[in-house]
Amino acid sequence: MPKLPSAARLVALHWAMGGTTMTDLTTAPKAVPRVRVARYAAREWGAAHLRRLWKQRELHPVHIAPTLGDAHLIAVLVVKDEATRFPYLLEYYRRAGVDHFIVIDNGSTDGLSATLASEPDISMYAAHGGFAAARYGIDWVNTIAARHCAGRWILHVDADELLVIPGYESLQAACADLDSRHQRAVHALMLDMYSDQPASRNDVPAGTDPLAVCALYDAGGYEHFFDPLSLTTWIKGGVRGRLFFPDIHAGPALNKTPLVKWKRGYAFAQVAHRLVPRALNRQSEAPQAALLHFTFTSLSHAKFSDRANLEQHTAEYNAYSRVDETSFVGLPTRTYGAPHDLVAEGIIRPLR
Repeated sequence: MPKLPSAARLVALHWAMGGTTMTDLTTAPKAVPRVRVARYAAREWGAAHLRRLWKQRELHPVHIAPTLGDAHLIAVLVVKDEATRFPYLLEYYRRAGVDHFIVIDNGSTDGLSATLASEPDISMYAAHGGFAAARYGIDWVNTIAARHCAGRWILHVDADELLVIPGYESLQAACADLDSRHQRAVHALMLDMYSDQPASRNDVPAGTDPLAVCALYDAGGYEHFFDPLSLTTWIKGGVRGRLFFPDIHAGPALNKTPLVKWKRGYAFAQVAHRLVPRALNRQSEAPQAALLHFTFTSLSHAKFSDRANLEQHTAEYNAYSRVDETSFVGLPTRTYGAPHDLVAEGIIRPLR
């Protein structure tokens, strides 16, 4: 088998051949020539799967639980030193109907692997490689999805994200409804949660619902940019745009597609913000769910000042160096009560 190109070279090739940027989103024509669409689709699909094949050598199974074979809804997470968050995360998603968890551990030193080893609904992989070089773990996720998730619903979230879908008591119920209407994915708004305290004082002990500590969010200030080439609607702004990124385009993307009915050949192309094939990026015109994102806690605050951690994340994290001196509460601030509140605010749309 010929030597595959490095991840860095593939990324460079993507941009050299016309990869989409935020500037393109504001200037791209509404109709894209079919030839360009075909070239884009082939390039993105090929690059994602070449990276997956190249990076699969960094993954090693630690424990594959027998219950994985019968799972209908599988959560896939890439983690490092998240032992404090996991007790509540598991409680939340088990209650929501997740059948099985596949945890990709990228070198935890806090005892996480030992804690999870005896759980009957958890399979473990060890990832020996750089998080950033694996495109922030997504190459590993694509490998796991290709091995274990074809024909099943995959929930891809981070350890500090809780998915809510208005109108459903469980994710299993939402998946059943999606199956009945042949909708293959759900788009979500990443909703940053915060409190009226400095981030370092937002302590969330193991087993605690983070909403009990960070229940505030921005109900406005979100801008949408549609890319007709990838069919992705990019979302920017929110509290991070309000406080840390005067240039909204420099801020993080808040659109994600965390819930997908997986098929062979599918792949996450840009973390969970964009997928291939491109039709997966346009399953609805607006987000129909929210990922409650608890990044402004004492756990994350410590990572914002950890140089080794910063080197494995995007330059965006440098903007949070003075997060503890920032007052988060502002005119758009609201207190979270229930998922339907987000529909009433016009932030997301109902799935039904």
